Parts: sequence; C-alpha cells; structure tokens
Amino acid sequence: MRRAEIKNYLNEIQNKISVYSISSSLGLIKGDLPTEPVYMMAGNIVGKSAAGFAKTFNASEGIGINAFENPDEDDFVVVASDTQRVIWGGIGSSMIQNKKGRGVIVDGGMIGVEAAKGLIIPTYYRYASSATHNHIYKCHEDCEVTLDNGRFSCGVSVSPGDIIVADREGIVIIEPENLEEVIGNARYVEVIAQFVWGVHGGRDGFSRLKDIPEYYEFWKMKGRLPDVDEVNAYLEYYKKLIEDPKTREDVRRTSKNIFGRVLPVPEI
Repeated sequence: MRRAEIKNYLNEIQNKISVYSISSSLGLIKGDLPTEPVYMMAGNIVGKSAAGFAKTFNASEGIGINAFENPDEDDFVVVASDTQRVIWGGIGSSMIQNKKGRGVIVDGGMIGVEAAKGLIIPTYYRYASSATHNHIYKCHEDCEVTLDNGRFSCGVSVSPGDIIVADREGIVIIEPENLEEVIGNARYVEVIAQFVWGVHGGRDGFSRLKDIPEYYEFWKMKGRLPDVDEVNAYLEYYKKLIEDPKTREDVRRTSKNIFGRVLPVPEI
C-alpha cells in the first residue's frame, strides 16, 4: 500500500483501535510479554492510540540533532542506542508535534521530560535525566534499529516505514504489508468490546450498539438489550472468527512483537 492509503488506516487506528485489541487479535499471550514495564510515557494520547510511520535513528553517541529536524508529518520517531546514554530532549518532542508527527520512542535517557508532559503526542523513554553527555551530532538515519538490546525477552527490530501503534498500555510494531490483515482482526476485538459495553452500558446501551449495525436494528425492534445467553452467543460467533486456526497462524506472524505495559509518568 502507498503511504496515503496507509494513512487512512492510521487515522482509523488512532480513533478506534487500542494496542490491546491488536495484541489480542494477534493471539499474544502472557508468555509473549515482559514481566516488567519497559518504557515510561510523557505526553498524551488523543483518541484510542497513537499510530504512525517509523522514522528511525541510531543515536548511540548522544543527541542526534537530525532526529529533531528531519521527521515528517505522520512519522513516529524511533531513537535507538546501544549505550543507554541520554539521547533525547523534551524540546525534540515539541518539534515533532509541531511537524504533526505521531509520537516518539526513546530507547535510552531523556532530558526535559516536563516539557513533553503537556504535549498531545506521547513520548516513551527509559529514564529521565537532568544532564546530558553534551554531545550533539548528526546520527545515523533511516536504518534498521534494535530496541531493548536483549535486556528483556521482547527485544525487536524496527525498520523505516514500519507501523507503530502505542497507547498507555503498550506498543506494537506491524510491518506495512500486514497492516490490513492485522487491523481487520483487531476490529473484531473492538466490536466485541463495544457489544459488551452496549449490553452493560445502561441507558447508553443502544447508542453503543450502533457501532454494530447488524445487531442494532434487531435489538431496537425488540425494544430491549440482549440477555446474558444472547450476549454469549454473539461473543462465541466472533471468538470463532478470531480463533480460527489458520487465521490465527497467519496473523501471529504479522506482528514483530509487543513491548508490554508502559507506565504513565507519575503525577508530582
């Protein structure tokens, strides 16, 4: 798919699809996830998640000034390091937001976290620092990078143009050629969530069921919300769609990995 076509998917993801729905549709289980949080988060998520094109940098020697300057609209900046130096600053996140970027992942230290907290895009980072190594240079750009470097079991490579989806609970990397299939399955999970909310949402139940047209008109005619048995029958139907062995085997291969739970930055 071309970048313009993928952008339509990114907008849908940002508005309607969570990392949980993607990871559930991929069949990721507890053993696939790290046992400890991997990143902390500064900034905010507008909608369900943040989604963008990976724009990769390797900044092992310090802060790469081109990582601030070169990303484009809809890019999700990924700055990697194999040294765990301070490799990012909050002003960089502000510059990415001004360029209409989608977010930032910093596989190392970050200064100026406070500057990133009020932004409408998220910045994920490993640790905060009040000092840098005072080395600002032009780092390697548009290269395959490895996040985690073996410190957790979920170490994963990110290539330029990969699709990154992130929220307050996790980050998932999807190869562009698999995006349509992955999101198609994630929609089922979102439908199930909406259905459950519709059933248990009280007075708001029917408005939530509008997201599932094939059921909304049926229950509107009945003048009531479905009971437990009817809910279970519906969930079983979608469960079969998601858990079909061939579908799951194909879809599990389409995601590089999931980073697990991301801690929000504590309020001070």
